[in-house]
Amino acid sequence: MVDTDYVTSDNDFETDSDETPDTPVRPIVGDADLDGSVTSADALIVLRISIGLDADINVPEAVIDVDKDGAVTSADALDILRFSVGIPVGEIAAAIKTD
Repeated sequence: MVDTDYVTSDNDFETDSDETPDTPVRPIVGDADLDGSVTSADALIVLRISIGLDADINVPEAVIDVDKDGAVTSADALDILRFSVGIPVGEIAAAIKTD
């Protein structure tokens, strides 16, 4: 059986195996803490990064610059927060569908 990692329709990370995958799972756009789901905690991390409080956190910019404007800003944090409570955000939803 092949292990499969995926994002469910409610944006939770799931796997069909209890084993840790041999290769890293591709990060979800907006998932700043890389735990496999987009939550308000991710929005807070991005907000802190955007104002320079957590500049040492190693998260790929492609994951947290959700509006793809070349900068991590409070607008990205707001989009992540909106998405985490179920408000459709085009950039995140589109990235999840294509990944």
